[in-house]
Amino acid sequence: MKKKRVDFHLQNAYNICQTQQLLNTYDSRRRYFFTVSAAAPARR
Repeated sequence: MKKKRVDFHLQNAYNICQTQQLLNTYDSRRRYFFTVSAAAPARR
């Protein structure tokens, strides 16, 4: 029972880590696209 709970917490922390990484990647990608699309009219 105790070990199971520890495993659950570890899995939970791992999932949070993965989600955070995904969000960071998504955010930087979105920021990149936003910058590019904002700069596009200025370049024209």
